[in-house]
Amino acid sequence: MEFESGLRTQRNKGRLIKEFTIVNIMSSRISPVVLQAANVIAIFITILVNMLANILPLNGVFTGQVSDSYPNLFTPSGYVFAIWGVIYVLLVTFMIYQARTNQRSQGYLTRIGFLHLLAAIANISWLFLFHYSYGVPSLFLISLVPMTVLLLSLLAMYVRLGIGISEVSMKQKLAVHLPVSVYGGWISVAIIANIASALNVVMPGIPLPTQEVWTAAVIVVALVINLLMILKRSDIAFALVFVWAVVGIAVKQMASVTIMTTAVAAALVVVVAIFALLLLRRRKMAKS
Repeated sequence: MEFESGLRTQRNKGRLIKEFTIVNIMSSRISPVVLQAANVIAIFITILVNMLANILPLNGVFTGQVSDSYPNLFTPSGYVFAIWGVIYVLLVTFMIYQARTNQRSQGYLTRIGFLHLLAAIANISWLFLFHYSYGVPSLFLISLVPMTVLLLSLLAMYVRLGIGISEVSMKQKLAVHLPVSVYGGWISVAIIANIASALNVVMPGIPLPTQEVWTAAVIVVALVINLLMILKRSDIAFALVFVWAVVGIAVKQMASVTIMTTAVAAALVVVVAIFALLLLRRRKMAKS
């Protein structure tokens, strides 16, 4: 029995390796120019649609109006959403950097593949569903699907690029890795807020004290995830997005001692962890 179990395990491992190899071969056969063009189109369309959504505005309502119509205690103060400006700048930086002819031989193009295009489709789909969910709660619930796809696309890029564990040049870290870290960090926060709103839609009338405790618990869970990102990936950018968000939550929820205290404490813990990481790096550099 043990022999058969071991044999099945080896076969499964072999199958996974074979499938992974096939995927890599298929990706490697795609022209780098096609991948570069896909990234340019994906990022250009994403930024354009997101801008038009509030300029037009889409469905006659602004994104903030829709967000306010589905309240929850995890959504940060309005100024926090200015981070989208940073994300757009980083995405444009990546778009320009990867489009250069001297980048066609770089492995990150194959590793990313069409994931930026998938992320763009998910982002735009979510935006349309979100705006048209104004006054239509069922559409808001459905909007969680493309947002989940967006998060998974970014996480796939994160893992495939080996952010925080692969040795790459500083230029590549800033132009390729950093945009994924910040974008992924923000969407991981945004999806929690949307899920919290969805719970209020599905189960209206949840007592405020229960919501406060639940929000504080979610902040702690997010804190643990970000500490792991610092410990395992040394990803300061990802963690700083969390700090930016929870400080915004503390500012908005100052009337709730439970939420404000938890949010401020979480931000301080992450900041201390980041300083500890930087200090450790400095000591290692001094020894070498």
